[in-house]
Amino acid sequence: MEQAMMEESSPSIIVRRHRRDDKQSQRMAQYREQKKQEFLVLEQSISKLERIRTELLQRAPKPKQKSLLLPWKEVAKALRDLRSLGESQNKDLRSQLQRHQKLVEEMVHWVSLHYSIEKPPSSGRRTWRHVSLLADLTSRKLGKEWITQQMFHNTDRVFQEYGFPSIDATAHLLQDFHFLFSEDQGYRFITRHFTIMNKPMDAFVEHYRNTLLPFQCCILGYDSDTTPMLVNDTEGNIQQLALVTPRGEHVNLLTGDFRTPDRIVFLGRQIQDDELHRHENRRQRDRMFWCDLHRMPDGTCRGRGLWIQSQAFRLDGVVPLEEDGFDYDIDYSNCPDHLKEVRLPNLFVDAVKRNWASMLAKQGKRENWSQSKSKPVEKTTSALITMAAILDNVLRSTDLLGAIFEYQNGLHQDMLPFRSVVPTLCTDGQYSIQESDFEALHALLAPWYKTHGIARLTKLWNAIPAIQECVVVHAALYGHVEVLRFLHERNMLSGSQWSTQMAMDIAARSGHIDVLEFLHTHRKEGCTVKAMNWAARYNHLHVVQWLHFHTTQGATALAMDYAAENGHLEMVQWLHAHRTEGCTTGAMDNAAANGHLHVVQWLHAHRTEGCTEDAMDGAAAEGHLNVVKWLHFNRSEGCTEDAMDEAAENGHLDVVQFLHTHRSEGCSEAAMNDAAAAGHLEIVKYLLEHRDEGEVDEALSCAKAARQVNVVAWLRQQLAA
Repeated sequence: MEQAMMEESSPSIIVRRHRRDDKQSQRMAQYREQKKQEFLVLEQSISKLERIRTELLQRAPKPKQKSLLLPWKEVAKALRDLRSLGESQNKDLRSQLQRHQKLVEEMVHWVSLHYSIEKPPSSGRRTWRHVSLLADLTSRKLGKEWITQQMFHNTDRVFQEYGFPSIDATAHLLQDFHFLFSEDQGYRFITRHFTIMNKPMDAFVEHYRNTLLPFQCCILGYDSDTTPMLVNDTEGNIQQLALVTPRGEHVNLLTGDFRTPDRIVFLGRQIQDDELHRHENRRQRDRMFWCDLHRMPDGTCRGRGLWIQSQAFRLDGVVPLEEDGFDYDIDYSNCPDHLKEVRLPNLFVDAVKRNWASMLAKQGKRENWSQSKSKPVEKTTSALITMAAILDNVLRSTDLLGAIFEYQNGLHQDMLPFRSVVPTLCTDGQYSIQESDFEALHALLAPWYKTHGIARLTKLWNAIPAIQECVVVHAALYGHVEVLRFLHERNMLSGSQWSTQMAMDIAARSGHIDVLEFLHTHRKEGCTVKAMNWAARYNHLHVVQWLHFHTTQGATALAMDYAAENGHLEMVQWLHAHRTEGCTTGAMDNAAANGHLHVVQWLHAHRTEGCTEDAMDGAAAEGHLNVVKWLHFNRSEGCTEDAMDEAAENGHLDVVQFLHTHRSEGCSEAAMNDAAAAGHLEIVKYLLEHRDEGEVDEALSCAKAARQVNVVAWLRQQLAA
C-alpha cells in the first residue's frame, strides 16, 4: 500500500469499531475518575462542615441569654428587598445596553453606506497623493508640501522598517543593497548606507547638491552641460527638477530638505503624474530616497541613507528587462531568460560603479581646471580614484569573501533558518511526505529565492546536504521548473534517482505538467505508479492523459478508487475508457461515504466491482441520506449496526429514522450512549422511544462524563418517572 501525503482511504468497519470502543473506554474511565474525585470532595466537605457546626454551637447563646441573632423573617425580608433592588438595577442596565447596541448598529450602518474603506490605510503605503501634482497653483503648492512633509515625518519609521540601527549605535557600519522581485511590479533596488564622517554637515550639503541626479537618483551618464532641465523650480526648502535623460527616461523629481541645528534630512521621490508637465508615455521609475545627517556630541557626523527605485515602467506596466537595462548599459543578449533576474544584481552594481567612477573623474578634472589654467593638470585625484576603485573591488569581492568563508565553520546568516524545516522524506524505503512540512519550508524558501536568486542555491545545496532532496521535491510541488533546470545543468541531480522519481510523482499530484515534461525530456529515472494515482486523486485529467501517452509506468486500481472517492466523475469515466487497471469495491464504498451519489450511480451502471456494507455504513455515518436511500433501494449489500450507531453519534436524526423504518440491522447500545455523549438530545429521545438496545443509566453516565447538561437533565427525568 502506498505511504504518501494524504494517502489514507475512508475508515473501514474494523477501524470504526475500534475507535468507538476506545471512546467508550475513555468515557467510562473519565466517569469513574470524576466520581472518585467527587467522593473525595464530599469527604472533605463533611469534615469541614463538622468543624463549622462545632464552632457555631460554641458561639450560640446559652439558655436564658438574650439572642443576638436576627429573626429569620427579618433576614428574609432584607434579602428580598436587596434582590428587588438588584433586579431593578439590572433592568435599567439592560435597557441602557439595548439603547447603546441600537445606536452602534445605526452608526455601523451609516458608515457602511458612506465609506467603503475595508481597513485603515497604512502610513507607509503609497497612494495617488504621494506621486501626483495638480495644475492649480494653490493645490500644487499644497501638494508639494504634503508629499515632502509626509516623507519627513515618516523618516524614522522608514529607517526602522528597513532594519537600520539607531543613529547612536556603536555596532557595525552598514552598506549593502538588495533586489526584490515581484511577478507584476518587476524589481525594486534598495540601497542602505550607515556611516560615521569626520567632515562637518555643511560639507556634505554641497556634496549632496552636486550629486543629486547622478548619485542620489542613479541616472547613468547624466551631465548638466549636455542635459537640459525641463523644470527647475525652488520654493523654500522644496525643489522640483524634471528632465529627459540622454537614454529617454523621464525624471520628475520632487526634493526637500529639513534642518535643525543638529540634524539635516534630505529626501525626494519621483512624481509620476504631473498635470503641468506631461510626458509622452516615456519610461520612468518609482524612486525614493532619504539622507539623514546628525551632528553628534563628540563632533563627528553620522549619516544614514536609504535609496529605493523600481524597474522602469510605462502607463501600461513595467518594461522588459532588456529595455530597462538600456538605461544602465546592461546587455542581456547572451543571458538566458531564466537567468536574467539572477544576474541582474551583479550587472546593475557594475553599471552603477562605472557611472560613479566616471562622475568622480569628471569632477576631479573640473576642480583641477578651475584652480589655474596655466598650471598643469595634476593626476593626483585620478590616481586616488583608481586606487579607491581597486581597493573597493577587492574588499567587496563576493568571490574572495566566499573563498575565505569556505574555511570557516557554520552557516551563512540567510541559511540558518533552513536547519529547522527540513522534512523527512523517506522511511523504510518508502517516501512519506507531510504537506504541512513543505508549507514551512516554502514559507522560507520562496522569499529566499526572490532575495538571493537561484544562483545562491549551490551554496545552500552544499551547506545543508539534508535539504537537497527537499529542494527537488519543493520545486516539483510548487512548479519551479527553473530550479530543476538549474540543478540539472550543473549535474546536481546525479545519483538522486529516487528523488527525481519522487519529483515527477509530486509534480503530477500538483498538476505541473511543465515540470513533468522537463524531467521526462532531460532525465531517465521516470516516475512510479503514484504519479497517475495522485493525478487522478486530485483531478488533474490533463496530467493523467499526458502520463498515459508519454510514460509506461501506468497506474493501479487506486487511481479510479481515489477519483471516485473525491467525486471526480469525468476522471472515473476517462480511466474506465482508456485504462485497464479498473477499481476495487473501495471506489463505490468511499464515494458513498463522501456523498458522491452521481459517482455511485455511474459505477453501479458501468462497473462490476460493486460495493460492500461499508458503503451504506459510511454514508449513514456522514449523514448522506440520499445515498443511504439509493443504496437501500438499488443494492443488496445492506449495512451493519455501525450505520445507525455512527449516524446517532454524529447527530443525523433523519438517517436514524430511515434505518429504523426500512432496515433490520438495528443498532447497539453505543448508539444511545454516543448520542448522549455528543449532546444529540433529539436522537436520544427517538432511540429511547423506538429502540430497546440502550440503557438509560448507562447513557446518563456517558452524558455526565461529557458534561452534556441538557441530556443529563432529561435522562434524570426519565429515571425519576
